[in-house]
Amino acid sequence: MKKYLVVLVILLGLLTPSASGNTQSTQNVDAIPILLYHNLTDGSGPQDSANLDVSVFKQQMQYLYDNGYTTITPAELQAWMQGELRLPQKTVMITFDDGYESVYILGYPILKQYGFKATVFIVTRSITDYGNHVNFPHMSWAQMNTASDVFTYGSHTDSLHYVKHGKSYLFYVDNNTLITDLIKSRKIMNSTPYFAYPYGGHDARITAAVKKAGYSMAWTTQERYVYVGDSMYAIPRFSIGANTTMAQFVQILEGSAWPRLHPAHMKEPKRTLVQ
Repeated sequence: MKKYLVVLVILLGLLTPSASGNTQSTQNVDAIPILLYHNLTDGSGPQDSANLDVSVFKQQMQYLYDNGYTTITPAELQAWMQGELRLPQKTVMITFDDGYESVYILGYPILKQYGFKATVFIVTRSITDYGNHVNFPHMSWAQMNTASDVFTYGSHTDSLHYVKHGKSYLFYVDNNTLITDLIKSRKIMNSTPYFAYPYGGHDARITAAVKKAGYSMAWTTQERYVYVGDSMYAIPRFSIGANTTMAQFVQILEGSAWPRLHPAHMKEPKRTLVQ
């Protein structure tokens, strides 16, 4: 009799999860924050919504690491949004727009140190050893290839990354120009299926052009969480810059940047971050 009791206790111990163990893998996150960065600085240069000191970036990545966050790729995000993949509660996606060289020099080593994944949306005309049409340093092909163990790459247009009258230039170009540019940039980036709207600007016409050019996912700058079933062509992100406090950063991660309701049931939220 005692022998059977011992066996029963062992089986119950195997079937009952430990109170101190990590049970994240048995839970599926219901909303994911996607972080948007631009340029990193090393103590010099501007500090604003598009520029962040690398020391602050490292502090933020350290927080993710210390608190057990999982970083995901676009393919994993897509599978989750379609209900085909379960992800742990502490899941976050890291993105960078433009493809600045600082992302490789300053950001890549930190991300690699912590075993994190990130996505970089490239303005292809600005690739240093491809077009080099900008004054600010951007990543080269060699740098992108080296960092491909951490970064997934997408498009941020080829030659249409401008602002006109306070809006994305995409609103002002004709369909032929728009689609031609989108296709060109996608091909340069090895037929990437991922796209980020410059300055977040999009409407039905622009989205239709993105689809026609062959992209399967597109990211905006609308600041809210992403949910299962959301549109693949209007994926929201939280902008992180020098104006983002650590308290705001933690609020975003914890789902409390504003009331956590599905966008179908909420009004346009008041921004908590300054862009």
